[in-house]
Amino acid sequence: MMQNVKDADVVITNPEHFAVALSYDPTGDGAPTVVAKGADLMAAGIREEAKAHGVYIFEAPPLARALFFTTEVDQTVPEDLYVAVAQVIAYVFSLDSIRPGQQGMQKPKPVVPSGMAFDASGKLQ
Repeated sequence: MMQNVKDADVVITNPEHFAVALSYDPTGDGAPTVVAKGADLMAAGIREEAKAHGVYIFEAPPLARALFFTTEVDQTVPEDLYVAVAQVIAYVFSLDSIRPGQQGMQKPKPVVPSGMAFDASGKLQ
């Protein structure tokens, strides 16, 4: 799983506890896919691997928890999280197109639906 992190487009984190690496093919017709995920020490390893390969790390605790508790590696993102994940991926992809002197897209604050709001122990809030 760790070797997949280098191919991710973004790693979404709850800074200390969870990390979920996502890959998205904008030319395909599918949803983003979870390529790696982990908690605590595994999450730290995913963050380090992402840094080593230049994968953008996006801090969004509620989204990281929702992805962690509702998906497995090689699964697509749940439909209920499409909007939140799309905001993050659009932002990350926009970073590649910023030219000197241009202002980039404002960093989003993705919101997860109430039915996907988990605490750190996996309990719905």
